[in-house]
Amino acid sequence: MRTISVVAFGAAAIALLAVSVVGYRTVRRAHDANQSVVHTYQVLHALENVLTTMVDAETGTRGYGVTRLSRYLEPFEHAKTELASSVAAVAALTVDNPVQQRRATELRAQTTATRLLLQEMVAAGQSKQPITLDLRDREKASMDAVRAMLQQMRLEEQRLMERRTANANRAATATEALILGLIAVAFGVLVVSFLLVDRRTIQLRQANELLTGRVRERTAELEHALANEQTARREAEHAQRRFQRLIEAAPTAMVAVDKRGLVVLVNALTEKLFGYTRNELVGQPVEVLVPERFRLTHPRHRGDFFGAPEMRAMGAGRDLHGVRKDGSEIPVEIGLNPIDIDGEVLVLSSIVDITDRKRAEQERIRLLESEQRAHAKADAANRSKDVFLAKVSHELRTPLNALMGWTQMLRDGHLTRTRVSRAIASIDRNGDVLKTLVEDLVEMSRLTTGKYQLDRRHLDIVAVVRDSMNLLEPAASAKNIKVKMDVESEPMAVDGDPTRLRQVLWNLLSNAIKFTPPKGRVALRVRSIGEEVEISVVDSGQGIASEFLPHVFEPFSQAESNGHGLGLGLAIVHQLVKAHDGRISVMSPGVGAGATFTVSLPLVRVPEGV
Repeated sequence: MRTISVVAFGAAAIALLAVSVVGYRTVRRAHDANQSVVHTYQVLHALENVLTTMVDAETGTRGYGVTRLSRYLEPFEHAKTELASSVAAVAALTVDNPVQQRRATELRAQTTATRLLLQEMVAAGQSKQPITLDLRDREKASMDAVRAMLQQMRLEEQRLMERRTANANRAATATEALILGLIAVAFGVLVVSFLLVDRRTIQLRQANELLTGRVRERTAELEHALANEQTARREAEHAQRRFQRLIEAAPTAMVAVDKRGLVVLVNALTEKLFGYTRNELVGQPVEVLVPERFRLTHPRHRGDFFGAPEMRAMGAGRDLHGVRKDGSEIPVEIGLNPIDIDGEVLVLSSIVDITDRKRAEQERIRLLESEQRAHAKADAANRSKDVFLAKVSHELRTPLNALMGWTQMLRDGHLTRTRVSRAIASIDRNGDVLKTLVEDLVEMSRLTTGKYQLDRRHLDIVAVVRDSMNLLEPAASAKNIKVKMDVESEPMAVDGDPTRLRQVLWNLLSNAIKFTPPKGRVALRVRSIGEEVEISVVDSGQGIASEFLPHVFEPFSQAESNGHGLGLGLAIVHQLVKAHDGRISVMSPGVGAGATFTVSLPLVRVPEGV
């Protein structure tokens, strides 16, 4: 019996030793797996430090480039001292991963290159030189490369994280199984000892009873703890359901975000507002709801809020926008409220779509602008009327005064024969001036109100041009002005009123001759351009000032300070060309450099043989 007892104890000891060795290895694997997970978190944190340092440096540099305020250089100076150590930390943490080591080397080179480009931007700002677009583009491209490299390294670490977490879970499961095995072995040793060792039956029974009592006590403690845990779990689930119902009942979109910036809870109004399902949002960075242009700076603002969480309203005095799943943006107002759940601080965001409010504000703005334009138009009309009346009264008064003066002198009968002839000539000349003024006014009134008719027919525009030039040839010869006509081909048919078109061409040619000094040049060019005929009157005269060019065809406009007449000639020409479905334009290099007036009219394709 003693031999059997010794053998039993020996076998039990060997079994315990074997189980202990296996247990040690299992626990060691679990510990190593957990350390791997911790190590991955350290690498991700180091990568985040590099990105944050670079983004802060870039943002500060751009802020300095815009404002020239030295406080914006603090992130850049910080990056100069901290960037190398941050990249070195990444390299040290990934020393066991050849792929990450290669990327760490590339990251060191890329961050150094980006920092040098930022240094160039800072130097340009300090020397008060503009930061060139090329430098901005190179810096942006370099920064994008840094982000891409950091993203690759993060993805690699996240993949490792998934694998290491799975290993840790498996190791934990194996550890639990080992503990159950040890308990089973312990009970097995007790049973074997009880059966094989006769002498210690009483002691073993007592020990067994003691152990059983302890097991019962421990079991009771565990059952009590389990009951408490189940109660706490039910209360927590009830509180969570109640919280979820409150969130769902909220009149606005609600989004809860944890310290890592991940969405943990949304309500139905959030799904409706942004177009995502809650399964698509939960677990994603909250930046998916932030427009692309704000995503780089948003994590820093989020971190600042978690550093000093307090109830806060956002959007007052500035525009905030969210982005939907389809990429469209919506104006929003946001209220932030920190909440503590089981020791973890979450930020609950209340998001309100203010599209209708913005739209209403834009209706109000447009109405105000429309009212302002109406007032301005009315004021301009009043001013134009006043200018018109003053202009007409002045232009009519001058010849009327001359007529009345000479008539009175003739009536008195004190004029010599020579002065009588002069008086008659003056009366005749001023009568013609009055007639021309009245005819221009009547003509402009008919054209602007549409109370006129065109005797339109198919005609050869080249013949009309030649007739107009022949009528004005004596006036040109009197000033020794050379008139040249250049016609591409003829005939060119248009649908128009020949009298009105002669009026247009006569006005343009007479103006060219009038404002061209003696021995100058006037050219007429007729070209077929696509479906139009283009008639250009080019002179080498006094030209038109650039500030007056936009007003050439406006009624009552005259470029020369000492000009006479109402300034209606070119306005009438403009209306006549428009009535023929055509266009007129003017070009002048400036005062003293001549001018070019161009009329474009639609061509009529006449069938062959007609």
